[in-house]
Amino acid sequence: MISNYLRIGWRNIRRHKLYSGINIGGLALGLAVGILLLIWVQDELSFDRFHKNGKSIYSLSVTFKSGSDVQTWGAMPGALAPAAVKRIAGVESAVRMSDAWQISKYTYDNKDFYDIKGAYVDPAFFSMFSFPLLKGSLFSNNQSIVITRSAAKRYFGTEDAVGKMIQANGKDNYTVNGVIEDFPRNSSIQCDFLFPFDILKKNFGAGDNWKSLDGDWGDFYYATYLQLAPGTRPDKVAEQLALLRPESKLDPKVQYNVQPLYNVHLYNPDQSEGGIKIVRIFLIVAIVILLIACVNYVNLSTARAMQRAGEIGVRKMVGAARRQLFLQFLWESVLVFVMALALAVLIMLVVIPFYNDLTDKQLSLSANNMQMIIAIGMAMLLTLLVAGIYPAVLLSSFDPLRTLKGRITLGRSNISFRKALVVLQFVIATVLIISTLVVGRQLQYIRSKALGYDKENVFQFDLGNAEPHFASLEQEMAAMPGVHGVGGATQNLLDIGNSTGDTKWDGKTADQSMVIHAIGSDKAFFNVMNFKLVGGVNFTDSKADSGHYIINETAAKLMGMNDAVGKRFSLWENEGIIIGVVKDFHFASLHERIGPLVFYYGGGTHVPTGYRMYVKTSGKDAQKAIDAATKIYARYNGDHPFHYSFLDAELDRLYRTDQRTGRLFNYFAGIAIFISCLGLFGLATFATAQRVKEIGIRKVLGASVTNIVTLLSSDFLKTVMIAILLSVPIAWYMMHKWLEDYAYRIGIDWKIFVMAGSLAVLIALFTVSFQAIKAALLNPVKSLKSE
Repeated sequence: MISNYLRIGWRNIRRHKLYSGINIGGLALGLAVGILLLIWVQDELSFDRFHKNGKSIYSLSVTFKSGSDVQTWGAMPGALAPAAVKRIAGVESAVRMSDAWQISKYTYDNKDFYDIKGAYVDPAFFSMFSFPLLKGSLFSNNQSIVITRSAAKRYFGTEDAVGKMIQANGKDNYTVNGVIEDFPRNSSIQCDFLFPFDILKKNFGAGDNWKSLDGDWGDFYYATYLQLAPGTRPDKVAEQLALLRPESKLDPKVQYNVQPLYNVHLYNPDQSEGGIKIVRIFLIVAIVILLIACVNYVNLSTARAMQRAGEIGVRKMVGAARRQLFLQFLWESVLVFVMALALAVLIMLVVIPFYNDLTDKQLSLSANNMQMIIAIGMAMLLTLLVAGIYPAVLLSSFDPLRTLKGRITLGRSNISFRKALVVLQFVIATVLIISTLVVGRQLQYIRSKALGYDKENVFQFDLGNAEPHFASLEQEMAAMPGVHGVGGATQNLLDIGNSTGDTKWDGKTADQSMVIHAIGSDKAFFNVMNFKLVGGVNFTDSKADSGHYIINETAAKLMGMNDAVGKRFSLWENEGIIIGVVKDFHFASLHERIGPLVFYYGGGTHVPTGYRMYVKTSGKDAQKAIDAATKIYARYNGDHPFHYSFLDAELDRLYRTDQRTGRLFNYFAGIAIFISCLGLFGLATFATAQRVKEIGIRKVLGASVTNIVTLLSSDFLKTVMIAILLSVPIAWYMMHKWLEDYAYRIGIDWKIFVMAGSLAVLIALFTVSFQAIKAALLNPVKSLKSE
């Protein structure tokens, strides 16, 4: 029986090649895009889900509120983890992690290796997280390490890594105790080498306030994870964390965040929405594109129902039950969907490399890819439910006597339903057009907005072992060809990770606090970046600068200083004088408001650890300047790779996710419009074919080509205009919510809606008029002779 249904379905596909091609092509494109998007969504939602204890693991962060400035730090004091285990009920274990940034070179068998990501971890790391041990054992002492399978292969090839000796920075030797499985790509924790955390505890520099690392409450430096017992409330743990510090009390300006591990990838540390918004958008887009493809199938199937009325009448007269007819049309739909799926798989195989590059993923199409199988299953089920059942119900419901007499009509309700589906298609398409225009304008605004400094042709690099010689190297570099200026700073200007609440100033009251970003620099740095001083003076590179500070306008405002120059200011217990106020500039992305910032002096013959050199050059001389910097760096750092970055490239990286979103919107909008136009083209072709004799009569009676085109196009254009009106409030709401993520953003101009609506009308007009003009130019004699 099923084979008979499939044979009939195949005959209908071959008999009506144009409509079948539109149906299969539209469904295939919709399935391909929908499946790829669903795979991406599933990959994003799968982060950290592989941990056996994942549901009970939480990441810690702390939020400081200082006026309008809100900062969230993902690092905790070293004392917090052991104190939480001892003093908070329900905390079963704790793990601290710290990047091994101090180690830049690893050596084995006289071969040097760089760019290895290492981390110090507490022993509980291996029981809390599910990173399986493949060989050997865990830490045995402070000279032992655990490495990943890929790192073992990179270092030792086919040799057994366990027991091998690796040297760090040319002096410290470590024995490989164990090999663990590689950290999955969908893990928020990524490492190559793991060192015992006891190394940091042993090397901790005790001071007057903190005698040991386990007692250090002053430095927020370590990523910290807690494993909670079943039934333990994270919000209660957060309240108790705020009370662990000696002599502490609940402070509404300080909030500890206990974030589920499963949320780390898609939510911000303070548990506000982050990447989950994009995941939701793309999930909706996937469903929407599948829906548009299904609407095409339903529209064409119901529109062509009249052509199959005779067939249905005959089948019913010879005894076919409605159930049998329903199954026949449903299996025909299944055949179309299977063919569309086969074509969709071919499309995906072709575009998957481009798609991976676009989304920065490593997705694959294989039988072992459960994400792909689940996505295909979901897509097929959705399309069958939406697109397969309704046409089967409609076609199997025809009255046999009326169909044989030629009196069957689809009725106003079915025609209205078809128009409603066209409206739905173009609502979706117009919303995507508007979204694309808004996203594009916001990204253009980001690229063109004045940042408050000169970012063009400025590159930066770490000095490494050359730090003690900065003053002489600065002069040497400034004399090189193609160099227009050289300065130094302790931080990456676009990633100032140094923040503190340890500040005092003239007029500070007991209830005032301010968490301020701090960066050290020399005099030349201001000139290289072309910062504007609104008051006071720059550093002078003299010894007196050790007690001088320059603050930005936001800091002055938060401190309540109308004239800050000359006022006393203390940073990290170092008292000094404010000598200048710099005009506010953006030292983070436009997602964040400009926060308070202080410059302290970091120049002279002795510079702080981590000092960076900033070089101003011109576009045509940039390579000469880079070559000169490379030689200077190699003089002190040997064969260690030289890494540099241009500020404009760093800015692009800040908005990489936004730019990727913009490109994806462009592609998805184009695909949605194309699929919608396929359906509209099919309906226009069918409607024109149904009115061939009418068109012939009208032409004989004197109707012009323009009259005929207007007649055939008007109904479709009315439908599209209704869709545009419905899409405006939907698009405005969606884009308004999206723009809320930016502290600095464009307004949604009414011109965008006019532009999008005009574009939708032009697209629909072009699609429909192609068939309308063809029909209008047909010889009326042929039209009137046709049956």
